[in-house]
Amino acid sequence: MMLLDQFIDTMYSLQTNDQLWSVYNDDKVFPGLTDIATIYLKHRDKYSTWYYAFKKDQTLWAWDNSYASLPKLVVFTKGTAADIRSGTTETPNGERTGTTETPTGKRPEAVVQPEKRTSPEISLYPFITMLQPGGQQPIIATNVVPGTQITYTIDDPSIGTLANVNGVPVVKAINSGQTIVRATISRPGVPNETTYVLLYVVGGSMQSNTYLTAVRSLPDIDKQNPLMVEGLTQAGELVISAASTEKMTPVNGQFVITSELIARLAGNASKEKSAIQQTLSENKITLARELIVNAEIVTLSNPNEYVFKLNKEGLVGRKDIDYITVHAGDAKLVFNVANAERLFQSQPVIVIRFVKESNGGYRIQFLNEQGQELSGIPSNIQLILPTSQIDATNTSMFYVNGKAKEPIGGKYNPSKNGMEAEINRSGTYLVEENSKSFPDMNGRDPELMQAVQFLGSKGIVSGKGNGNFMPDSLLTRAEFTTMLVKVFNAMDETAKESFSDVEPPQWHYPFIASSEKNHIVEGYPDGTFKPDRTIERQEMTAIGARFLHERKHYFYPSNPEEYLNRFVDKETVSKWAKPTMSLAVKQRLIDVPADKQIKAREAVTRGEAARMLYRLYLQL
Repeated sequence: MMLLDQFIDTMYSLQTNDQLWSVYNDDKVFPGLTDIATIYLKHRDKYSTWYYAFKKDQTLWAWDNSYASLPKLVVFTKGTAADIRSGTTETPNGERTGTTETPTGKRPEAVVQPEKRTSPEISLYPFITMLQPGGQQPIIATNVVPGTQITYTIDDPSIGTLANVNGVPVVKAINSGQTIVRATISRPGVPNETTYVLLYVVGGSMQSNTYLTAVRSLPDIDKQNPLMVEGLTQAGELVISAASTEKMTPVNGQFVITSELIARLAGNASKEKSAIQQTLSENKITLARELIVNAEIVTLSNPNEYVFKLNKEGLVGRKDIDYITVHAGDAKLVFNVANAERLFQSQPVIVIRFVKESNGGYRIQFLNEQGQELSGIPSNIQLILPTSQIDATNTSMFYVNGKAKEPIGGKYNPSKNGMEAEINRSGTYLVEENSKSFPDMNGRDPELMQAVQFLGSKGIVSGKGNGNFMPDSLLTRAEFTTMLVKVFNAMDETAKESFSDVEPPQWHYPFIASSEKNHIVEGYPDGTFKPDRTIERQEMTAIGARFLHERKHYFYPSNPEEYLNRFVDKETVSKWAKPTMSLAVKQRLIDVPADKQIKAREAVTRGEAARMLYRLYLQL
């Protein structure tokens, strides 16, 4: 192919077919960006170059020189095609593109102002919606900050319709076929964004084949979009779960989860997982994390009381299944198979009695094989309770035992259709409103305000003085450890710590002891914890990235420099922190600020920690 402009720079070439191709990396091509009239580059500084493509339909596209960056539509001009689909307005490295002038002539000029991102990109769940005629599915938007408006439309109303149910868009399948549900996102002062979900209406159970069709139909440019790739990952996991779901009836009043049942579920899941991995590989889609295998057991019984019997031998040591979800009426229990050894410890059997109470609570008892109640279990399990509050900003799951009532966190899980939280104690659990606000958060950016409100409602963060949160105060190791213990509901009153500088009655003693027991935050080689020491930015991000890796199976980037090169002071990142820092940047636990300085060894503020924990919480 002849080059129309061979010397634009060393990165890209505009070819005679009016397409833009990379001459630096063969894998970085833009087949979706066609009909280009001219392209232009501008060196903002020695670290950053911006590229512009002016298309024949009079639209201007822009992107920076980071590897993961893709062209974004930044301005419409007279003559823009009405049906063109907008790309997202935020670049993966956290900078928003904008323009102040309408381009004219063959060399368009634009002023692009990089800004600190104040909200993550919105994504929709489920990205691939597979329904039978008559079926319904709510569409859940995540990362929505106050002031955001979302307008939903459906391309072909003969295939499906949209309805608003309690403020939530619900798709209803009508006739077999495929179409697109689009969402236009509007925020004050920010160009509109458009994203979408794929709707497939099929007769009978054809999830696997439908998934294959959906993957093949995805435009090449979207196969490189991190949000779309995560959507494909989640959709693939739903297909795996559907293939590894069985119904159970009780035996002598108990649902016995046997080794044979687990092996059968795992076998079905493994076959489906292999097929999905092959589909993704054939379509050159690289996942950011491992596919999670979640088998489901649907119980048939009295809708108000269930007894589950778990055998240690059936769960310990399995590598072919990650989670087992057991339905208990309108609630669910989720067991992490990787934690089975710790869950059982010396117990060969654990019995769980689950009762739905008339006051709306759910009472859970952990018992040994002899029927004696256990005050708690050594490892958390997940409890998912029904809720009408899809926006979990002001709600929390509560633990009640006698007169004691405490918030234990919780977030809405769209795939499980309920509020989920981790539990480890016998008692009653329920979901209630628990709105919290802090006067000094007024006027802060919308995401930070929502992050503090979200974490406050769940008891994860609290005020310091006069009801203020004090987001600009430096964060101590004791404060951050306390936040993390509450995030993961890891408080253990029996835990003992081994640090020479931590002892009762210090307020942070039980949190640091629980953290040590659960391997959340480590101490120093000299046997101290240094609770009053501030925490470095690279230390904070390392903990967040580690939990993404361990709990959601995200891969550490094989090329960390690709992400660290976005900072002009990348040398401040210690060698040990490079894998975790690069994953934190890739998954947007942290932003690349306007000055592109990470300042990895500087102390972080309470506000920074709240923002990162909020983003982490939503991804786990």
